Amino acid sequence: MTAVINGLLGLLVAVTWLGCLGFVRLRSPLDRLHCAAFVNATGGLLLAAVA
Repeated sequence: MTAVINGLLGLLVAVTWLGCLGFVRLRSPLDRLHCAAFVNATGGLLLAAVA
């Protein structure tokens, strides 16, 4: 059970870093908004699964 929680938390950190890198790389505000929405959606689901 602990391995599953650690795996989901690791995935959460990876998704957050991926979103941050995408946010820095993208140029237009609309693209950045989509990147932030990706982090919110996936991060929220993963955090809810861990909790």
